[in-house]
Amino acid sequence: MHLFSKAGLFALVLLYTVSFSEKLNLAINDLDPQGIEASTSAILSDRIRAELINSNKFRVMERSEMQNILKEQGFQQSGACNDNACIVEIGQLLGVKAMLAGTIGKIENLYTVSVRMINIQTGEIEFVINENCECPVKSLLNEMMPAIAKKMIARIELQKKKEKQGATGYLALTVKPAKALLVVNGDTVQSKKALEIPAGAVKISALFKNYSPFDTSITLAAEEKATLNIALKKTPEFEAELKSNKKRNLWIIRGIAGALAVGSAAFGVVVNGQANKAYDDYKALTTPGDHSAEYKAVTDKENFRNILLGAAGGITAAGLITFAF
Repeated sequence: MHLFSKAGLFALVLLYTVSFSEKLNLAINDLDPQGIEASTSAILSDRIRAELINSNKFRVMERSEMQNILKEQGFQQSGACNDNACIVEIGQLLGVKAMLAGTIGKIENLYTVSVRMINIQTGEIEFVINENCECPVKSLLNEMMPAIAKKMIARIELQKKKEKQGATGYLALTVKPAKALLVVNGDTVQSKKALEIPAGAVKISALFKNYSPFDTSITLAAEEKATLNIALKKTPEFEAELKSNKKRNLWIIRGIAGALAVGSAAFGVVVNGQANKAYDDYKALTTPGDHSAEYKAVTDKENFRNILLGAAGGITAAGLITFAF
């Protein structure tokens, strides 16, 4: 009696294949020991390997699996294999997409670890993680190696996310008024100097009350750095309202200026009468002696009169100038 139908077996195999295809297939070359025992380096490398396997995010080859495949492929290794060319060759033989390699060294009481991920297809180094620890080897095993593995997982996941999203470009956006709403590909964004978005067609909109909406589309190439400066235009209704408010405000200013000018002139006339009377009183003095105080009273009145009449003239001129607007 068959437990699975052919269709069910095919679906099971397909599900298994897809689950592995979604994970990055990688292998870890033992860290090259510098100043420490090779056995210690192997144990520390195994700890990183175990952390990556336990994350359940990657398809990580065991050391024994790697050794068996390399032996079957007839790989001949003379000395340490830590340079990129050798690592890429191993990765190609193992059929993985990426290799992790690096070094671990010791200088007095300081351990230093450098791990890099190499893209087997391109031969390029995707990233490098460097860590130092002035600590016993126990802490190196239980704390530093898991911390390095955690950083590697985060970097690999970020790399996978970028590859899944595809190529991106950079768009610098500015908008006036500054408080206008900016929408890029349906998402609200802030005015930025470097907005990273997927390459291709990009739809951009800007909205602000009493301003005409702005809509445009551009094509952004991979790694392109584009700039777009948006200046929204006032709606005709808002322009008319502003113009009407401006006229009203100007007439208010003219009215105030007229009232002040008339008031200053009227007060100036009153003070002029007082100045004339003070002058007549001064001229009528017949007693000999010092009359400088009486004369000063005359000049003070005259000066105050001149200030008031001058202010009236200036305010009138200011009011007339507003007709030019």
